[in-house]
Amino acid sequence: HTCIELQKRPVVSFWTDFTAGQAEVGMGDIAAAAVAYRSGLKREPQPSKSDRKSAADGLRRMAEAKNIGTDEITTIVALLE
Repeated sequence: HTCIELQKRPVVSFWTDFTAGQAEVGMGDIAAAAVAYRSGLKREPQPSKSDRKSAADGLRRMAEAKNIGTDEITTIVALLE
């Protein structure tokens, strides 16, 4: 809920979107997670390659913790890499 409120602000960091995406994965909503990650990738300034890698690593950790198969997050990981 915090991320959703922060995303309404005129200036938002891509990390807010990535955090929302990771939370959505944690709740099992992969489609909503993909929307959040895509939003983050469109922010200005755009995330650097190392920021995208860090986000992908966090996504993988969350998926593993929640026993979500890598095939379910493949599309999002591909966006980040």
